[in-house]
Amino acid sequence: MKKQDFKVLKTKDLYPFPDNPFHVAEDETLSELAESIKEFGIVTPIITRPKEDGDGYEVIAGQRRVRASELAGINTVPAFVLPLDR
Repeated sequence: MKKQDFKVLKTKDLYPFPDNPFHVAEDETLSELAESIKEFGIVTPIITRPKEDGDGYEVIAGQRRVRASELAGINTVPAFVLPLDR
C-alpha cells in the first residue's frame, strides 16, 4: 500500500486537478461556509495529490473548503496527501 500523509498546506500551493468537472460557485452557501470555517475551522481535511511537476498539490476533494478558507482570510488548510494515479 502506498503511503498517505497528513499536512497543513498553504492555499497558494493548491490547484484544481486538470479536467475537474466541478467548479466552485461564488454564492451565499460559500459565504456561509466561510463564516463556519472562521468560527470552527475545517473539520474534514481536503484530499490532495502532489502535482506532477512537484510544484504544489492538486485538490481532489475539497475545492469549496479551500475557496471558503480564502474568503475567511485563512491561508492554510488541513489535507491528506495521497499518492493517487492520474
